[in-house]
Amino acid sequence: MEKQVPRPIVLSNRMINRMLFSQLKLADPFLRLFQFMLAPMRFPGKIVRAYQMESQLAIYPRVIVDPDVLEIARQYRGAYHHPDDEEAYVRSGLAEDGDGQLWLDYISYESYDKAGGDLDAYASYLEGIGQLIHGGLQHALLSVVRKHVWLHALYVSQIELFSVAGFQADVEAEAQRLQVANLPTFAPEYAQALSRIAEQDAAGATAT
Repeated sequence: MEKQVPRPIVLSNRMINRMLFSQLKLADPFLRLFQFMLAPMRFPGKIVRAYQMESQLAIYPRVIVDPDVLEIARQYRGAYHHPDDEEAYVRSGLAEDGDGQLWLDYISYESYDKAGGDLDAYASYLEGIGQLIHGGLQHALLSVVRKHVWLHALYVSQIELFSVAGFQADVEAEAQRLQVANLPTFAPEYAQALSRIAEQDAAGATAT
């Protein structure tokens, strides 16, 4: 009898909840892309690898993606898709972090656009992420604060992107640019969070 493997959606829910995504309603395109990338986990050994990556490497609120997924996408592509196109589709929703890990980019406008998101709703979507960050930066647990410090940098990078974009001739595009550019950056909360982290790190260094 063939060994039963958990459905990918079970794994995706577990990963999302473990990394605080239960508080954030991911845009539908990101969820669809996420489920697509988890589909290869049906293959033997991939679920174990996914669990190891999550438990050992995902210290930030991110979904780490095994690079093997790119090769699997090339092999198990759509009937009318070229391997390069299939890989490009998967890569379009990924970002590479400073530690070299690939993760599901659920923040950037570029990824949101390529995933087929409603561009008119991006400002509201990013604003929702901002509210999550605002609370997280002030959390009592510093382990949670550290996660949101990481997320804050990505959030602010998108605000800055729209701020420097310059005037848009299209009325709707300019309205969206201004909406994103004027989102709060929570600078005081961010500075306080960094101060708390520095104090904890200094105390830890003294203790050792």
